[in-house]
Amino acid sequence: MINKTIISILPRPIWPPYAGQSRLCYFRSLELRQRGYKTILVEFYFFRMRRNEEDLEKISNAFDEVYSIKINPLDFSLIFCKLVLNQILSFFPIQTHFLSSYFLERKFINILNIIEKSNKEIFIHCYSIRTYKLWNIISRSSKSFTIDFVDSMTLNLKNKLKFVKSFKKLFFLNEFLRTKNFESNLIKYNYLQSIILVSRNDINYFSFKRNLNNNNYIPIFESGIGVQPIKINTKEINVNYKKNLGNLLFFGTLSYEPNKVAIDFLLNNLLPILKVNKVKFKLIIAGRNPSRNLIKNIEIYEEVYLVPNPKNMNQIIDNSFISLVPIFTGSGQQYKAVESLSRGTPIIISSQAADALSLQDGVNCLIADNSQDYYKCLDNLMNSPYLYEELAMNGLNYIDKEFSWKSRVDNLIKNIYKF
Repeated sequence: MINKTIISILPRPIWPPYAGQSRLCYFRSLELRQRGYKTILVEFYFFRMRRNEEDLEKISNAFDEVYSIKINPLDFSLIFCKLVLNQILSFFPIQTHFLSSYFLERKFINILNIIEKSNKEIFIHCYSIRTYKLWNIISRSSKSFTIDFVDSMTLNLKNKLKFVKSFKKLFFLNEFLRTKNFESNLIKYNYLQSIILVSRNDINYFSFKRNLNNNNYIPIFESGIGVQPIKINTKEINVNYKKNLGNLLFFGTLSYEPNKVAIDFLLNNLLPILKVNKVKFKLIIAGRNPSRNLIKNIEIYEEVYLVPNPKNMNQIIDNSFISLVPIFTGSGQQYKAVESLSRGTPIIISSQAADALSLQDGVNCLIADNSQDYYKCLDNLMNSPYLYEELAMNGLNYIDKEFSWKSRVDNLIKNIYKF
């Protein structure tokens, strides 16, 4: 057992670990605990959390201790009031006020004091801009910490502005300007050791404001995302090629704006071309939180099937011929691409999403940025078992080398967790 403790601060429930920050937090902690580190989770949640015995067992595999702080109606009221005042009196983005409650801060301080009593060497890992109100508290406690933004909200909002109209556009433009100012003028806290983002594209939007009391440079690291690749051979890939031919897959959090844009592209741009060219296919759209509008829209199409809130996403990926990743907005690295490749399922991906993962067209993926190119890539794969096998094996080997949780946690231990 290593006598070092990693405390993860998460502004949302850890389970299920679907969303980016929850997933990163859970699987990193799982790997760290297996290596002998003590791992502690402090999570925040609204309303009620329902967890069965299986959920609790999986959480206990990753964390030695879990502290859950409820955001109650009084906290919510205080947060809302501060949010309104902020829009008038300051220029901070909305996300920074997520935990703006005196009572939440007191609860957090009490939990931090409890943890400190039984743990000597502590490092704190804060996830998301939403933990902003806790950063100064942690710095005052004289504990080393890192801020893991996961994605750049500036980049996210910049891409989102391309697809919103009327009043919404004014709202998001205001938030974009506030977020841009925040991310490009970060203040250095005394015990802040580093900043983490998942991709180099996101890092480009961050810089530090000079602080007269402390001008030390704060390193910004690219963490990347991680998976656990499967072991598969060429014979098994050929079996999958024949068995799954024509089964197309798109998956992700279905309420997430970039995924909504991608689904619209698939239904309104790609599907008509596939039908005109008489391609035999079935499109599976799987993920959490589908809207009523999406459910209604999908019912129109005979070839499209919705799998809401899937319990076993790996099984769905394994039964798919190809995974489609037409992500034209958003930021960061796409889990859907990495997960698909880690299961030996080839992908057709947009250049924006491919760049964030340093994928190579024709080597470990196929890149397409419009519906005609998507069709051509799909047609090539459906008529070339050799190309399919090559992409599947190259993709799997690339992910095993660059995106395994082992390699990602090695990087954290080497560069981030400075006790």
